[in-house]
Amino acid sequence: MARHAEVKEQDIIDAGIALENSGKRANSGSIRVKLGNRGGFARIKEVWEQYATNRETDDLNSDNDADIELPAEIQESLERNIKQAVKNLEGITINSYKVAQQIAEKRVSSTIDEYKAKIDDFEESEQQAGIALEACDLQISDLHDEIENLQTKNEKLLSENSHLSGQMSSAVERINDLEKKESELFELKEQYGKLLGKFELVSAKS
Repeated sequence: MARHAEVKEQDIIDAGIALENSGKRANSGSIRVKLGNRGGFARIKEVWEQYATNRETDDLNSDNDADIELPAEIQESLERNIKQAVKNLEGITINSYKVAQQIAEKRVSSTIDEYKAKIDDFEESEQQAGIALEACDLQISDLHDEIENLQTKNEKLLSENSHLSGQMSSAVERINDLEKKESELFELKEQYGKLLGKFELVSAKS
């Protein structure tokens, strides 16, 4: 079985009203034809009947409200009650506003105090941090001075070391020369001893 095309409830109601305005009777069949043969008969019937029932109820309530005229005493009492109710509502509203305003002011004051305390803590922390930074700056300055002194001492030591290295090199050269001369002296002594021995032999023979 082919499925009927879905239509909106408002489309069904508008189609039924259009049929009534044109003097025709609105039912599921005529409404479906008005919709271009769209929608299911059962759904159209349900929507239209629900709308018609609600419309009759609204019309009945409107008629009752329009037709009923309250007695003067009841009308006056009703008006007095309405005025009193409005007055009470105004009083409740004013009191509620005052209470809400007090609560809001208290919360704002509490929030301000809380943030003020936080700001004071922050300023104190900032002050302590500033003091610590100043101390660090002084220590850094002292360290720079000490580094400069050490660099000066190091340069002096390097200069002295270079001078000592030169002196050591000269001393080593002199030691080497002395050792060489000592060796030559030793050889000369040996040669002198040999010559002296020969001279003594020659002298003895003569």
